[in-house]
Amino acid sequence: MLLFNNNRKIWIFEHNAVILRWNRIIINLISLLVFGLMIARYGFNFEGKTSIFWIPTIRAFYFIYAFNFLFRLSLSRKKLEFIRSHLFESIIFTLIVLSGISYFVFSTSHLKNLAILFGSDRKYYEFFLLFFLLILAMIEFIKSLNFVASSSIKPATLFIFSFVFVIFIGTGLLSLPGFNVNNQYLNFFDAFFVSTSAVCITGLTTVEVGQFFNIKGQIILLILIQIGGAGLLTFASFFASYIRKGIGIKQQVLMNELFNMESLNSSFSFAKRILLLFFGIEIIGVSALMLSWGDYPFTSFGQKFYYSIFHVGSAFCNAGFTLFPDATKNEIINHMYLWQYVMGSVMIFGGLGFPTVIDMFSIRRLRERVRLTWKNWELGTKISLYSSLILLAIGCGFFFFLYVNTHFKSENLIEKFSISFFQSAGLRTTGLGSVNLGEVPQALILICMLLMFIGGGSSSLAGGIKTSTFVIAFVAILGTIRGKKEMTLGNRSVPNDLIYKAFAIIVFSANFILIIVTALSFSDPNIPFLHLAFETVSAFTNTGHSMGITYGLSDAGKVILSLAMFGGRVGVLTLAFALSSKSKPNTIHYPKTHLIIG
Repeated sequence: MLLFNNNRKIWIFEHNAVILRWNRIIINLISLLVFGLMIARYGFNFEGKTSIFWIPTIRAFYFIYAFNFLFRLSLSRKKLEFIRSHLFESIIFTLIVLSGISYFVFSTSHLKNLAILFGSDRKYYEFFLLFFLLILAMIEFIKSLNFVASSSIKPATLFIFSFVFVIFIGTGLLSLPGFNVNNQYLNFFDAFFVSTSAVCITGLTTVEVGQFFNIKGQIILLILIQIGGAGLLTFASFFASYIRKGIGIKQQVLMNELFNMESLNSSFSFAKRILLLFFGIEIIGVSALMLSWGDYPFTSFGQKFYYSIFHVGSAFCNAGFTLFPDATKNEIINHMYLWQYVMGSVMIFGGLGFPTVIDMFSIRRLRERVRLTWKNWELGTKISLYSSLILLAIGCGFFFFLYVNTHFKSENLIEKFSISFFQSAGLRTTGLGSVNLGEVPQALILICMLLMFIGGGSSSLAGGIKTSTFVIAFVAILGTIRGKKEMTLGNRSVPNDLIYKAFAIIVFSANFILIIVTALSFSDPNIPFLHLAFETVSAFTNTGHSMGITYGLSDAGKVILSLAMFGGRVGVLTLAFALSSKSKPNTIHYPKTHLIIG
């Protein structure tokens, strides 16, 4: 028997990699079944028909995950280290064991008794079980993506395909009858458009979100918004920190260039700070918004809390989705001025950029500036903050004098300024506002298109070409007019490659918009050209403003505008990655020539 055990251990040791690989394949298939179970339970209306089937099936999946955990633990030579590195799974496994013991000993589950405290017995107990089961399935999928670190696929391509994957997952979910109030399948083109708008944090929609989707569909939409907002900026670095054993130098260099860190190791801590900042600002925003609703006719405290979470999550991610009928352009919201200031502030923070907010408000940076009084904000922070304030003031002034001052005659000066501020705050970011853009003068529409095209700060949740790109191009133009040989900004010399990148991004964006507008003019010829141009700029810059034509787009127009949203979210960033790649040194130098320009 001892010889048999030794031979078994030797065989397991020699084939450990193969065993773990097949175990990974099997558990991934199980996780796919879990996602299918979740979709079947909430995407279709089986209430009262097969309710007795769900909980035993969920318990069976938990048993499989528990067995898999014990199996991998038995293969590990360092048990305690394995438990520490899989802490969440260890906690879930402990809860499974305790729940099983309480069920067989006391003929009831303590988790089930805990669920009763929240209301319905089976309904909430089933939700808790499915929620944590879904987390386990997601963890297993994340572990399976170790190939990303060693893959030969270009990082920019991985970014693009990650967005495509999430968009089509969202399309499939939003089209199911269980996620809307009509209990009917949503048209594919509408589901695709809304999913793309959510993942690309734009806010354009072909259906009334608050009136068409039920709370399950709205939660799916909010999850897509959070993935689209946090995922693009933190995907590589957070994923690398999660699988820190599998990250390669190539991915570390990419993250270092993306976040402009001083060392490769700093990108990991920066990703964690982004996540803390991301959810920290949202928590503060929800708390502030809860106090600013005034006398809005909520049916319960729970509805008020849910509305606060949804709108802050949408505003900070610069998505612009809202649960109100007719967006935020109804009479109740128009007179909730404190609410507008809170939402405007959340939108501004989302549009400044994470490096800027960290540089301004992180405890470490504040301590450094207290200790070293000569230390100031970084140049990128100054550009993002000052340009955002200037553009905010410009938008506020134009709206005040060209529309609000004459249209809102019954409001006083402070109320008119509040409306102008809220409209300007969302102009380059979320698309939220209290003004019907279909009624404003054409001159103001052109100004809005220019401000949307500029967008928010670099590494922010806003779209557009970014304020830093605009500032660098503007400084380069002024320098060229003045005959300067070297471009300077903030007592710093601007390298020529940055200037080339800035102009390349501007030209690429302008040409992409031109192509989309031309395509829309063929697919929807009955819509005025100015409206099509405005909608295209709004889609490409991911701002989400509309002149009211979105609901009337043809199916082809929805697809074309979805491509504009997708191109605006990943295209410019992908182009920046491509331009940031190191070119091979040219050992051959040709004679200089002179060409006539202009």
